[in-house]
Amino acid sequence: MYSSSGKFTRPVSAAAATVGMAVAAVCAVAHPAAADIGRASCRTVQIPVTIPGVPAPGRITGDYCVPLLSNGTILLTAGGGAENASYWNMPGLDSYSLIDAAATEGYATLAIDRLGTGRSTIPSSSTLVTYQAIVSATHEVAVALRRGQAGIDRQWHSIAGIGHSLGSGTIAGLAAADPTDLDAIILTGYGPAVSPETTQLNALYQVAASTVFPQYADLDSGYRTVIPNDVGVAGSFYLPDTSSEALAAQGKYEGLLSTTELSTRPQGSAAESQGATIKVPAFVVDGQQDRHYCEDNAINDPPSIGVNCATQQAFNAYEQPLLPNACLATSVVPNAGHALQLEENAPDTNRLLLGWLRATFGRNRVSADSPAQDSNPRCAVTGPFAGP
Repeated sequence: MYSSSGKFTRPVSAAAATVGMAVAAVCAVAHPAAADIGRASCRTVQIPVTIPGVPAPGRITGDYCVPLLSNGTILLTAGGGAENASYWNMPGLDSYSLIDAAATEGYATLAIDRLGTGRSTIPSSSTLVTYQAIVSATHEVAVALRRGQAGIDRQWHSIAGIGHSLGSGTIAGLAAADPTDLDAIILTGYGPAVSPETTQLNALYQVAASTVFPQYADLDSGYRTVIPNDVGVAGSFYLPDTSSEALAAQGKYEGLLSTTELSTRPQGSAAESQGATIKVPAFVVDGQQDRHYCEDNAINDPPSIGVNCATQQAFNAYEQPLLPNACLATSVVPNAGHALQLEENAPDTNRLLLGWLRATFGRNRVSADSPAQDSNPRCAVTGPFAGP
């Protein structure tokens, strides 16, 4: 649903909905400082997908927003584990919103709930929510964008994928499996392999979703979530720069993750083999205090930044082997943890991401009453990128 301000609001009770191809109302996202430029028409779309092992078609649900003055490129965004589309447009955190910031630059967006979480289909067994099943379902979303199907009102010929954490793995899998799906990718909260402490944090703070939220009572224990009161200690935030409002919002709007996805996603050499096939322009961005990739302290010790993220050059060298054949730019964001989009400096991170997109796609804004012209990506930035 939408609030009067135009923000998407998602009651927790709607998280397990798997309804058919309904299309919700249209809203206007207004930006007083950028009148027409920042206005976007938004609606909820549900795209039919095939899920291996499930006879009936599934659905991937997303929030589809097109600005009045489009630049011809759409951003397909995928949140991480226990995150939904709200990660990019969190209710109550308007200034953090990548969706709003993108609209002011003319970018359309489709923020999806990945397979097995939020408003998308949640299969009866978590064993069906494999990494490959998630990538395959998201591929069908990209095809719908290309063809203008399932509530998508035009054919998009210029698509950038943006992921966070496990969602970055989804976006990377898409770019590796079918080079025609995405023209460029941004991977946030991403690296060759997570820290050893990540497994400890998961064991401490990930619990069966059925024990936390009533609407998940019938799900098996392979569907996990984080107890809302524990989101601040589960490894996603750099607490000195995280507001109490962000922590509360994450706890309220969090979703599910599948232990099967965790066990089947590429890691280490498998991730490097996958990444070697990606050749589109790529931008990898992590918080310098990312518990999973950048900190090297034991979970009960004071935070310390590891050598991988100590400098922009070190971070670039760390990520380079993962995407050796892509036009690769990188950036490590100071004073930010794993959940970049929910930290207090999220507006700065948004400017960084949009700066790379401008460099890669150019700025080709068109008027509201003329056909959109599609931008062709180019290798404009390599190595450490500090923004425009």
